[in-house]
Amino acid sequence: GLLSRSKGLGYLLDAWRLLGPGKAELWLAGYPSPAGAELLRSLPPTVRFLGKIPHGDLPEYFRQADVFVMPSLSDAWPFAVAEAMASGLPTVMTDACGSPVRHGLDGLVVAPRDATALAEALETLLQDSQLRDRMGSAARQLVEADFTWEHYRRRLGELYRGLLFTGMGEAA
Repeated sequence: GLLSRSKGLGYLLDAWRLLGPGKAELWLAGYPSPAGAELLRSLPPTVRFLGKIPHGDLPEYFRQADVFVMPSLSDAWPFAVAEAMASGLPTVMTDACGSPVRHGLDGLVVAPRDATALAEALETLLQDSQLRDRMGSAARQLVEADFTWEHYRRRLGELYRGLLFTGMGEAA
């Protein structure tokens, strides 16, 4: 995805600096906007910029990760969150994103533009591997129960049928 100020990149980097060195490595995947490219010029030593990852390679990166972070300032429904959850990753994200992440169950949800809260959520998950495992399992179960492509097709079909029948009733 896009690495930009609107996706919360600056706040994520600030949060990472608050965590201090040596706790973990942060991988940034995606393509930078011009403002995002500016933020990428001064990365802490424990941050790796991976660039754009081919979609087919994402599962391998998810397998290597412990946590997925979506610090967006505004996002309708980031597909990457569902992909990470399906891969069994707990997610740290802001409440400015539409997403199925349930705070405390399959991830941690923080306010946007709050680097301190973001750092605290990351610290919580970095320190507790059992919590990460529980949340990751719950995330995967939620996606399997409610957010597969079959669920999407069914909901879309119901929406279209409702619109069709509602429209026919009004025209009659």
